[in-house]
Amino acid sequence: MTRYGFVASGGGYRSFYTAGVLVWLKQHQQSVVHLSSTSSGNNIVIDYLLWDWQNEELPPVLTRTVRLSVTDIFHIFSNFLGLRPQLLPSGTHLFTVDRDSCRKSLLLDDQRRRELLAENLKHVRWDIRATNLSQRRGRFFNVNEILKNIDDGSLDVFMDAFLAGITTIPYFKAITIDGDYYIEGGYLDNTPLRTLFEDDQVDEIIAVDFTDYDYHRELDKLYRSKSFTLPFNSIDT
Repeated sequence: MTRYGFVASGGGYRSFYTAGVLVWLKQHQQSVVHLSSTSSGNNIVIDYLLWDWQNEELPPVLTRTVRLSVTDIFHIFSNFLGLRPQLLPSGTHLFTVDRDSCRKSLLLDDQRRRELLAENLKHVRWDIRATNLSQRRGRFFNVNEILKNIDDGSLDVFMDAFLAGITTIPYFKAITIDGDYYIEGGYLDNTPLRTLFEDDQVDEIIAVDFTDYDYHRELDKLYRSKSFTLPFNSIDT
């Protein structure tokens, strides 16, 4: 059987296409042995790894997104309740992220989901790509190393890596890890392939890429706007 490496690139809400591909691969029992992700792709991968695919039609967050009941809408946006605006705007960022609220919204406080994650990480490697602003270089976080044993302490370390991989400026404050500032990996590499090429367990690579995007056109539209549009354009950005 072909062993696949899979890249979940950043792309905002477009990353749900990535989720669909992962669901298809799982339902057709294709072997995915290595995952690499950045930005919104991180959200898709964690949802996939917390999926009880034998008893659930779709991964948990994707299920709520498709169904969109009132309760589901609350859960989907619950992680945003952890966003803390600056009491006095400093000009550097709009929000900081409450790590505990975000972890809960990802279902990582659920013991059954933790067990699913631990079991899935026995069979698949996951790397998160982030950008070290302090040293001006990219970094891969090996999630399997971080979560050798899944408990509150290791999940705190994981959440730092996870949030580093999705933090977009100027909306969110950069994450500090070992004294360095980190933001999402998409600034340097939105389709992080390197560790997949280096893995001799991977036979073929599937990459869902959203980098073919007219950034100049979108920025021009944003900067020419006469109204306060930052909150409304953030998901597209």
